[in-house]
Amino acid sequence: GIYQWGVEVVNNRSINRNEIFSENFDAESEIPDGWIATSPLDYYTPSDWYVAQYGLMSSPTGLTPMGERAAYSEGYSYNGDCFNLITPAIDLTATTAPSLSFYYANPDYAGDLSVLNVKVASSQEGPWTKVWTTGEDFVTEWTQHTIDLSEYAGQTVYVSFENEDYYGCGIGIDNVVVAEGSGNDNPTGSIVWSNPLDKDMFTTVEVSVSLNVEASVKNTDVTFVDI
Repeated sequence: GIYQWGVEVVNNRSINRNEIFSENFDAESEIPDGWIATSPLDYYTPSDWYVAQYGLMSSPTGLTPMGERAAYSEGYSYNGDCFNLITPAIDLTATTAPSLSFYYANPDYAGDLSVLNVKVASSQEGPWTKVWTTGEDFVTEWTQHTIDLSEYAGQTVYVSFENEDYYGCGIGIDNVVVAEGSGNDNPTGSIVWSNPLDKDMFTTVEVSVSLNVEASVKNTDVTFVDI
């Protein structure tokens, strides 16, 4: 079957951060003001970025947002077309150790997947520098990731979330935060899950047999149904 393991963070350390930029996509059901979505195609496809209450519906259960809504790009391209969702300008001129955190999911579809690339540039037109990628890894549940942006301290930057689409279920993005400082991004009680593991596993079962007649239970056949 499919198995996952999870790590729960339990501590009382207070958050000591100065948020510079944040977006949870909950305010309205459209791409937020200042953000832009780009497409390599001249016609709309489900792979173009959108904001909604539910997304990636081709995954086994669909993906519900962290709050009211999230940003999604479905997996309808076969050949690695890239669909970008780009932030407004983020002012890091007064920072020394900025970081970017966000939640994402990119479920696979029968082994096919959508690659999430995170890129940084000094304008919304680029040129872009890739600072992180999921590569061939995929996650089926919201997972938080943090990227060190210290090398961009003192600059104004733009961040692009790119769906490099190979017909997976797509990409989900939520709760994007750029902050200066450090702290606990995983509050007590949150669970970070591993990738799904598809493994054959075995267990032993003890069976007690009783009959409604006076006879020996020796050599009784026991059949398990729908376990």
